[in-house]
Amino acid sequence: MNNKNDLIRDFASRGVSGANLDTYISENGIKLLRKSSTSDIFKLIDQFKWLERHQHLKCIPKIYQSNYMNDIFFYDMKFYHSYESLNQRVLKNPRDLTLIKNLLNCLDSSFYGQKSSFSNMHSLQSYIDKKLFGKLKQAGEINKKIAELNESSFIFINEEKYEGIPLFENRLKNVKDWLESISKRENFSIHGDLTAENILLDNSNHLIFIDPNPDNSISSISVDLAKLYQSFLGLYELCSDAESKRVGPNNYHLSFDQKKVTKYHEFLSHLEALIETKFNIQRDELIFHCLIHFCRLLPYQAKMNPNKIEVYYLQLIKIMNQIEFKFE
Repeated sequence: MNNKNDLIRDFASRGVSGANLDTYISENGIKLLRKSSTSDIFKLIDQFKWLERHQHLKCIPKIYQSNYMNDIFFYDMKFYHSYESLNQRVLKNPRDLTLIKNLLNCLDSSFYGQKSSFSNMHSLQSYIDKKLFGKLKQAGEINKKIAELNESSFIFINEEKYEGIPLFENRLKNVKDWLESISKRENFSIHGDLTAENILLDNSNHLIFIDPNPDNSISSISVDLAKLYQSFLGLYELCSDAESKRVGPNNYHLSFDQKKVTKYHEFLSHLEALIETKFNIQRDELIFHCLIHFCRLLPYQAKMNPNKIEVYYLQLIKIMNQIEFKFE
C-alpha cells in the first residue's frame, strides 16, 4: 500500500462509514481506494450494494472488487485524486450558481426520478421518536453534560437565548398539521449522506457522490438535501475545529472560523433559493430534517469526540431554534 495523501487523511479523520482507508495501484495501473471494516461490516456492505446498483450513473464512483472473509469486508473504488470536495470549492467561490444548478439537476436526474413508496404520518412520527428524541437520549446516556442539557428549558449561546429540548418537544406536539403536511412525501433511492465532504468535483464541475447511506426509513428528497444543510447551516464539518466555553449555568460562548462560516452561509442562501424553485421544498422542512441528521450523529460524537460534544450540541440547538413550522 502507498502512503496516505492529504485526501485520504481527510477521509480517515472523519471516519467514513467507520472504515479503514488506503490506496494502492492495481495490476492495470489504476489508483484505487480500498475501504475495509471489521466493526461495522454490514453498513459497509449495504453501501457497496447501493453503489453497485447505481454503477450506470456517471456521478457514482467506479467500484471494483469486494471480499468478505474472516470477519473483514472490503471493496475497492477508483481514487479521484484530481477532485476536490464541495466544501473546498465553496471556500473558493460561494457564489457559483452554475455549480449549484448542476448539482441539483444531477441529483434530480440520477436519484429522484423513480418513486419507491410514499411516507405517512405514522412513519414520520416513528422516525422522529427514534432518530431525534431517541438519539438525544442515547447521547445523554453516554455523556452527562448532554443529559443535563437535554433537561434545560433554555440555553444561552453567545449571549442569545435559545429554547431547549423540553420546550421544543412541547412545541412539536402543537404542530400536527405541519407534520402531516411534510409526512406525505415520496420516497426515492436517495444517496442518504449528501454532506459537503461526500460530494467531489473536478475542474470541469463533474460530480462524484461518494459514501452513500442507504439506511433511511424515510428517503424523501427533503431528507437527502437536508444533508447539505447539515454542512452549510449546521457547519458540521467545522465543529471539530470550533471552540465552546461554559461561562455560567446553561450559558456558553461558541466560536467558529468566521471567514469560513460567512462563505458557507452565502453559498447556502443561493442553494436555498434554487431548491425552493426546483423542488418546491420550504426552508422549515429542510431545517427540520437537518436537525434530525444532527441528532442521529450525536451519540457517535459523544463517544468519539467527548471534548467537542458541547460544540455539536450547541449547533443542534441553534438549528432547532430556526424552525418556525410555517405553512407556505
